[in-house]
Amino acid sequence: MSPHLARRVEQLKTSLWTLPLAAVVLGSLLGLVLPALDRDRFLHTALSRPAWLEQLLQLPGSQARSLLGTLASAVATALGVLFSITIVALQLASTQYSPRVLRRFMGDRPTQAVLAVFIAAVAYLVVVALSLPQGAAPPRLSLLGAILLALLCFCLVGYFLHHLARSIDAATIVRSIGQDTEATLRRLRVEPTPQVATPATTPRLLRSATAGYLELVDEQHLLRAAPPGTKVMRIEVRTGDFVLPGLPLVAIWPATDLDQRTCKRLHLGFAFAQQRSLDQDVLFGVRQLVDVSLKALSPAINDVTTAYMAVNEIGVVIQRFLSRDGAVEDGWRVERRAGCELHVPSVGLRTLLRHAFDEIARSSSAQLRVPARMFEVMGQAILATGPNEAQRKAMAEAARWIHGSVAVAESTPIEKQEFEERYRWLLQLAAGVVHEEREPALH
Repeated sequence: MSPHLARRVEQLKTSLWTLPLAAVVLGSLLGLVLPALDRDRFLHTALSRPAWLEQLLQLPGSQARSLLGTLASAVATALGVLFSITIVALQLASTQYSPRVLRRFMGDRPTQAVLAVFIAAVAYLVVVALSLPQGAAPPRLSLLGAILLALLCFCLVGYFLHHLARSIDAATIVRSIGQDTEATLRRLRVEPTPQVATPATTPRLLRSATAGYLELVDEQHLLRAAPPGTKVMRIEVRTGDFVLPGLPLVAIWPATDLDQRTCKRLHLGFAFAQQRSLDQDVLFGVRQLVDVSLKALSPAINDVTTAYMAVNEIGVVIQRFLSRDGAVEDGWRVERRAGCELHVPSVGLRTLLRHAFDEIARSSSAQLRVPARMFEVMGQAILATGPNEAQRKAMAEAARWIHGSVAVAESTPIEKQEFEERYRWLLQLAAGVVHEEREPALH
């Protein structure tokens, strides 16, 4: 799937209007089909056999129209309430956690499905009420469908409130971000070569024609679209970077003239958007967890537990990265096709640690248990994966700049002691001189 098509599909998945629009069409069609089936004598007789069902559905056209109108009004009122609750939940998530999590709520399938069922029910009830002729026979099948849809909607109200309450819970949000980031790690290769040789000659540069965040890169498309005779291509920007018009996207060796058709084909290998996404951008998942932690540590929120949970999920991401033998330094992945190499920028452990812990460390001086937890999750990642010497050295360096970034003057003696114990334990663990059973415990 091309990056542009993948971006369109993602936009449809994360929009609140896609399923409701389909529901309007489906409900309207159902409202036209069932009244037509009501005229079928066999179905009309079949629905008359149970006495209780016959008594329930034995309504003339005028009374059936009145009942349908009443049900449509009730369902539409409930739908308005659900929309209001959804908007309040979106606003609460944006202010309490981070504006970056709004896409997660808008793409929530259960929420979209419930709203779609309500909209389909309203469309069905209105169309059926308008399609009933005066003095018609009792529309038994149409009434049965209306009653069942209304009962389904009223049952979904309780489920919707339960689901929405769980979806704005801090633990649910943080865990879902962590799971999506882990899924991105599993899709991407994280074993780049720190240094990749490129020709010493001046390359031909393909420049960006638009502005936005680089969301997706189709590496195989770029290899297929390479000009004839190309030996090496190097992507100059990383997924998730904001690109200005005219910024170099690809360097091509040997330098060759690019006609308009070739430039257009190469540009189709990149997809830009107004905001970042997790499809190929691991650091965006880390960014969301950092935002949640910073918001929780702000004086307006002051929710240390949520910051703890965000740091825990960051620790899981680091452990997953180490378990795949991720490189320490930023480097390049090399893709090959028909004698052409494509060098793709990739994130190293040092960059991941810097993006994960730098801002949180500088914002958590009043809560030393949070940076102490950073030391703890890094130590647990070392114990869980057994990283190589270079990776342990990078973890020790991260511990040192975290320790230097935190101001401990206003902390209590107990917090200072726990903080220093965790720091020394992590340094010893990174040096390979401490074992799991000697891990200190936070009081």
